[in-house]
Amino acid sequence: MTPATGGKGRRMSYTQARSRAKTGRPRPRFLRGLCFCLIFLLAAPAYAEEISYANPSRAEVAAKLEVVAKAKAIPSVILKTIAYVESGWRQWDGAGRAIGDDPSLTRPALGIMQIASYDPADAELVRRLKYDIDFNIEYGADLLNRKWLSTPTIGDNDRNVLENWYFAIWAYHSWSTVNNPQDRAMIGEVPYQEAVYRRAAAEYFPGFVTPAEITRIDPDLLPPGYLPEIDSRWETPEPRHYGDLGGEPAPRPPLVSMIKPQDGFSAAERLAQTKWPYGSETVVLARGDDFPDALAGAPLAAYYQAPILLTDPESVEESLLAVLGALTPARLIILGGEGAVSPAVESELRAAMPWLRETIRVAGADRYETAARIAALLPAGEGVALATGRDYPDALALAAAAAARGTPLLLTREDSLPPATEAVLRERGPRQVWVAGGEGVISPRVLQAVDDLGLAASVRRYAGADRYETAAAIAAEFYPDGGVIYLAEGRGYAGALPAAAAAATAGGCLLLIDGSAAGADSAAERYLRAVKTINELVFVSAGGDEALWARILAPLGLMDTSKNSLITPPPPFSRQASLSSVTIPPRVCLLPPPSLTGKLLAEALILSI
Repeated sequence: MTPATGGKGRRMSYTQARSRAKTGRPRPRFLRGLCFCLIFLLAAPAYAEEISYANPSRAEVAAKLEVVAKAKAIPSVILKTIAYVESGWRQWDGAGRAIGDDPSLTRPALGIMQIASYDPADAELVRRLKYDIDFNIEYGADLLNRKWLSTPTIGDNDRNVLENWYFAIWAYHSWSTVNNPQDRAMIGEVPYQEAVYRRAAAEYFPGFVTPAEITRIDPDLLPPGYLPEIDSRWETPEPRHYGDLGGEPAPRPPLVSMIKPQDGFSAAERLAQTKWPYGSETVVLARGDDFPDALAGAPLAAYYQAPILLTDPESVEESLLAVLGALTPARLIILGGEGAVSPAVESELRAAMPWLRETIRVAGADRYETAARIAALLPAGEGVALATGRDYPDALALAAAAAARGTPLLLTREDSLPPATEAVLRERGPRQVWVAGGEGVISPRVLQAVDDLGLAASVRRYAGADRYETAAAIAAEFYPDGGVIYLAEGRGYAGALPAAAAAATAGGCLLLIDGSAAGADSAAERYLRAVKTINELVFVSAGGDEALWARILAPLGLMDTSKNSLITPPPPFSRQASLSSVTIPPRVCLLPPPSLTGKLLAEALILSI
């Protein structure tokens, strides 16, 4: 059939030809323009929605994975760990783009489960894999179950025996010799299924996962270049371990590790690299040569599930830029005024992170007002923590405990309540006020001033003979059974400040230790011996004192499990490399949730647009 042509021999489009067939003349150009505008306007909201996606909290993701695992008869530890190794439990990156969504690839791996088995021509399926996290998890679980049915049988095919999933996990990544353990060992790497096993044994997200040992198949049974026959049957390796589908519970070995300065990175930077291996939507930044801003910022960091990083007020270290490049935050919160973090530092950081969607500076006239404005960014709650603004030791442990409960930390003078602190107390009307330190740090006059506000609040003071006793008393009150426990040296804040925020993010407590008294029945060690459970024990040491760490662990009968060569799998794609394909939206301020009200809220945000 000869294509229709218009005047002067021009080829007419299908639409023009159809129009002429009906009317004898082409449709006016303005109608085509009008249609284009309508299509653009209809598509614009969809685009706006696409770039606004944010990941659910870890608690929400854990619940989603557990629900799907139960429905699909998969031990939750298996599904959770695959999701962690694939994406770090993230469906979207800091730009609101589906993890792995690389436009240069015909069929990129997508979302939290990194789905790569789909028809790229099915636009609706691709859309749901990108923007529906529940659908992505279910699709991944179904894919894993198909691998279970199409790979060699292990043992009696009991789905609750964790060892029986070895070949299914192998195939989830690639059923090929690329995951033969001996082939991988030849190049100094670990096969996918064993990377999953190793991660399953670690409490990578304390409080949201239950570590489980899984015995691997003896590599000697899998010679190089060998891929097992699909219809073959293998014995279950011993000892066997069980999931949560019934049968025996999986064990919970504690995860024990030390975070210290290494390879030019500070303890705070190493902590961010270790605990946020797949990046963070938000990063909180404070000056590193003084403590108040970072101390008051611990609850804000916990609220955003973010690390706290420290900087020189006037210059930016290369190590800080490297860590921020790996974290790729969409939001940067700077604590303190221009004297705390200079405009030059802010400008350099923004230039180094073109993907930032917002930069927020929270600052007041002094440390007390800055803490008050930080508190204004937190949702209303039952309590408020109160600490001295003149020194940090007593406040550190309370900052972590309060932050884990979404409670702000306010600062006070020794003998009087600062106006900014009083204003927050009046506005929030807390029913509980927790005070860190004895009367020599915060006098009875301050507590009387709190009482005179008529808040009907219960005021509780935590005080010990020294900073170590105070921290242990706070831990015993808020965490009587243990759980996630962070330790830091009590004679410096370079390690303790970021540790307080990390402990709060993990829902744990912070203990302070005295290097000269470790191993001599210290308050921290008495607490550690008394608690029922230690799920994770982390020592954040600014000085990297391994001898001190050994003295702490010896009487507890624990060993540093981080020495067991647990691998940190790389992100499924390079965020830095993909920046050129990401459309950076206009830099706007994303305000906190609507529930945050009050006159201090508007004042709390000093934006750098």
